[in-house]
Amino acid sequence: MYRIILIRDGSVVFEREYAKTGDQAAFIVETVERALHEVGSLDEREGADPPEDDCLSQLEAVNRVKQYVMEHLSDPSLTLTKIANEIVFLNADYLGKTFKKMTGERFSKYLLQQRIRQAVRIMESDGQLRVADIASRCGFGANVSYFCRSFKKLMGLTPSEFKNAVRERRNNATTTSEK
Repeated sequence: MYRIILIRDGSVVFEREYAKTGDQAAFIVETVERALHEVGSLDEREGADPPEDDCLSQLEAVNRVKQYVMEHLSDPSLTLTKIANEIVFLNADYLGKTFKKMTGERFSKYLLQQRIRQAVRIMESDGQLRVADIASRCGFGANVSYFCRSFKKLMGLTPSEFKNAVRERRNNATTTSEK
């Protein structure tokens, strides 16, 4: 495990831990360069609008986060901190603020909405799966009660009620097409 800490004027301005991977020297140099850029960018931002290229890099970071979320929705350990440390190499607090600034919503809300949308897609395509299996496939792990509460809050129906509504809609469509 590597820990990189940058201290300026007695204060920690950047700290991150990394697991050992392939080419350590190149990885460490890249990480330190990113840290110095991040810290420098924070200094430049105080009281001024960010430069255009900084906005672009923020947008790129947010787009990478969104892409990673869509590719890893089923991972219950998916967090902003994990993505910040392992994917975009930014401070998690800074990434969270940037995500909110660029999208208008917090990362946790975005992740929850994407997981619920995935659950809806699964239920619409395969009505035979149990709610616990759907929750697991959407990144809720074994926390089925949280999945059910979240689903009801966002969709207005429990997962079971939604599945029944989808089944009823299919039956009505089949009956109508047979006439």
